[in-house]
Amino acid sequence: VLANGFPYLEPATQSWGRLRAREVPIALFIFDTEGEDADETLALLQGIAKTNRETYGSAYLGLRYLPNVKDLGVSGESLPTLAIVSATGLNFPFSDETEFNAENIQAFYDGVASGDVAAH
Repeated sequence: VLANGFPYLEPATQSWGRLRAREVPIALFIFDTEGEDADETLALLQGIAKTNRETYGSAYLGLRYLPNVKDLGVSGESLPTLAIVSATGLNFPFSDETEFNAENIQAFYDGVASGDVAAH
């Protein structure tokens, strides 16, 4: 019920506690929520969040929170980006060298789930 009773993707400031209570990994996206590409980025992320809603929680933060997420291994040098926080607290940052698109994000999700992506 929790996976489908709320939006697939919403600001982390509103959803973090609820997502943590689900005890699933959380994909935390960081992007310029006020930039000219914000709507396009949000549409991409909503599609990914919907596809993976059963196994991952999804939330996002704007750039003003970037200093707060550096501990997750996110450099902030390449945006948008994401980090997956496991239910046990391990952090998996998306590579700055990887193009941020639906295919690569899905591969990242799959790699975290299979154990092929190392924690930060």
